[in-house]
Amino acid sequence: MDLSPKALDFQAVCSKVLGFVDQLLDPSGERGPIDKLDFRFMFQDVYDLCNAQVEKSGTRVPSPVRLSNELKEHLQKHAERVYELIKTSSDTRILKIYNERFHIFYLGTTNMDIPFRYHNNYLVPQTPQPGFPTTTLKPLPVYDVPGGAEGRMRAAALAMRAWQLYVYEPLKTQIVKEILAEFEFDRKDEASISTMSR
Repeated sequence: MDLSPKALDFQAVCSKVLGFVDQLLDPSGERGPIDKLDFRFMFQDVYDLCNAQVEKSGTRVPSPVRLSNELKEHLQKHAERVYELIKTSSDTRILKIYNERFHIFYLGTTNMDIPFRYHNNYLVPQTPQPGFPTTTLKPLPVYDVPGGAEGRMRAAALAMRAWQLYVYEPLKTQIVKEILAEFEFDRKDEASISTMSR
């Protein structure tokens, strides 16, 4: 594994990584689940992106921040696609398909922090954990990260934030109605069982 910073086509490598992110978040999508070998090499790609030499265009945005911005935008688009999929579903009960999609999405986010570990360590200040060596990475100063606290989110937290803003919030009213209807149904069902047992 070559750990030295190198010049690379940032957009091409970033597109490859974001394709793998889609495969993690939606294994039943058109590209299918991520291959184990691709998943292992994804860490190297993320590492290379975080340490990419500044391109000749002279961009001043540090590479980890640039990757974070690309990831945030990509996760927003992914969440918007999931929202459309839920809204246009033939199933009239949105809660059912919402839960199914959320379960798949959440499992994908739990795996995202593994290949993005170096990226997370670079952006998120580390708190020392007892029994674990502290990282030697120096986090970027706060003023270098646009977007404040959201600009410093771990990859998985960024994905969950995209889900909250672009899937949950637009569907919240209908989801709450369906949850309350389920409670009411359970309450009536319990009442009928208790009267039958008397």
